[in-house]
Formats: sequence, structure tokens, C-alpha cells
Amino acid sequence: MSVNSILGQAEAAGNGSAVDKIAEDKNMFLKLLVAQLTHQDPLNPVEDKEFIAQLAQFTSVEKLQSINDGIQEMTDAYDRSQLTSAAALMNRRVMANGYSISKGSNADGSTWTTPVLYTAPEDLASCVISVLNPSTGRIVYSAEMGARMAETYQFTWDGVDSAGLPVADGVYEISVIATNANGQRVLVDTEVFGDVLMVEQENGEYYLRLSDNRRIKFTDVNTIGFIPANSGDQTATGGDGSG
Repeated sequence: MSVNSILGQAEAAGNGSAVDKIAEDKNMFLKLLVAQLTHQDPLNPVEDKEFIAQLAQFTSVEKLQSINDGIQEMTDAYDRSQLTSAAALMNRRVMANGYSISKGSNADGSTWTTPVLYTAPEDLASCVISVLNPSTGRIVYSAEMGARMAETYQFTWDGVDSAGLPVADGVYEISVIATNANGQRVLVDTEVFGDVLMVEQENGEYYLRLSDNRRIKFTDVNTIGFIPANSGDQTATGGDGSG
């Protein structure tokens, strides 16, 4: 195998198997170099400049492998840091960018839902909030909030569909569609909160599993607090709140 081939593979290395391949090719290069020096014709030795060039290429392979090792170490350290930071949020109340809400039932037959905050970046001429079933994508409830000033509002769903009938307990999603005075669509950010029960990892990303079975991305968290003594404060019932 040529040295140029080894260099090409080193430059393209981006995962563990590629790094292992570089190490194998480096050993092969050394064996070829030793064999070349051992069996070369004394009357026609390898020219000095060719030998120096081969050594320079070998040095490049070594440096590229060291760079890959260093990058992997940094990646591992960052991953450990992420896990430690995420684990520190267990049994804490967090607020994060998101749009998932929950509906549940208490032992006495009453129901609860988690509120969501939505922020209008400018004055809105209209604002429609919908609750969707994430498994089907269907809208189960929709309400016109009317005109809104540029500020943050709280919406708390009462757990019924558009016909006023109770829906099943579970996790739902909020959708906010708004327009300004010119009829242009306006992006409205939403935030949710909950109590962290555990940390999960998926495809290299860390997620926080909340006590009501919702899941939020660790990097979406923007506020951290303590769970009140009356932890039932996490949930609320009723219709829209605009405070």
C-alpha cells in the first residue's frame, strides 16, 4: 500500500474504525520501509531524497493520527461534561424551549394539564392555539386567542376536545399560528416546564425525562429552579391564562 494512500485515509478519518485503519496502515508502512532497507541493492540504494520524502510522509501520518486522537479525547470529555450537567438537573424543575404538554388524572377523578408559555415578538392581530395528538397529527382542540400585544402569555388547556369532551390522558403538542397587522405570519416561541426524573441519551444527544413522561432536549433548557414543597404546582387546570 502506498504512503499517499495512507495519508488519504488519515485525512478522511472521522470515527474509531477509520483511526484503527490508520494504525494498521502505519504498521504496514514501517514493515515496507524496513523490508526496503533490508533488501535494497547495495549497488543501487534508495536515493536520499526519496528516503527523506518517505520519512516526511510517515511523520504526516503520525501527526494526523495524533490529531484524530486529540479530537476523540475532546469529544469524550465534552460528552462526559454534558452527562454530568444533565444529571445535575435530576429532581429539579426546568423550563425549556418546547411545545409538549401533558394531561393526566388524579385519584379523586379530577384532571390536570401542564401549562405552556408563548411569547409574541410583536403585536399580533390574530393568534390561534391548537392542541395536537402527536401520534396521529390530528388537532383535538383549537381556540382563537384574538389580538395579542408583544409579551409573554400562559395557556393552560382544560383537557377537552373542540366539542367539549374529555380526551385521553397522555402527552400532546401545542401549535401557535399568529399573524401581524399586515397579515404576515409571525413566529411565536413556546416554552414548557416540568420536573426532571431521569436523563436519557439518543443518537449522541441528551434528553431529560420529566415526571409526567414528557421528554425535552437538555440543550433546550433555559431556566432551572427547585421543586416546591407542594409539587402539585407543576400542573394546573382551567382554560387560557394571559398573564
